[in-house]
Amino acid sequence: MTYWTILWITIASGPLDGTTTGLIYPSEAACIASHKVVADTFDGAYDYTIECRPGDLPSGSIKPKPRPWTSK
Repeated sequence: MTYWTILWITIASGPLDGTTTGLIYPSEAACIASHKVVADTFDGAYDYTIECRPGDLPSGSIKPKPRPWTSK
């Protein structure tokens, strides 16, 4: 069984310092496959961390909705 996986991105510098966001993928393999492409968009512009974390919701279910964005 595969599970929805979130690619967590945390910015650690610049005007977006402390911002965390996630991209939702239907499997860990899909998340890992996009990891480099997403990371390449931040290279040289920001210090950041990026990590794929599988969830506990099967990907055969309805796609989870992200929480609404709120400012600090």
